[in-house]
Amino acid sequence: MDLAALGKKAILIPTPGQTEQEYLAESLAAQHILLAQRQEEIDLEAGLKAVEGTSGIGIGTFGVDGFRGMLEGWVAGL
Repeated sequence: MDLAALGKKAILIPTPGQTEQEYLAESLAAQHILLAQRQEEIDLEAGLKAVEGTSGIGIGTFGVDGFRGMLEGWVAGL
């Protein structure tokens, strides 16, 4: 939510084993909204270059019910 409020680009590094973090990082990276890197494979130099190709996240990225829809999709896939 902080990233959405700031409208900034970011590199997400989900905590290994935290499935909700891993899912969100993968989903946002697949949509080219944010960049995701695995904790075991952090490459800051490559990440800073690659993050330029993302749109960043903003308040309007998902619309009013966007996060709810994302969560419902994730739960349905369990």
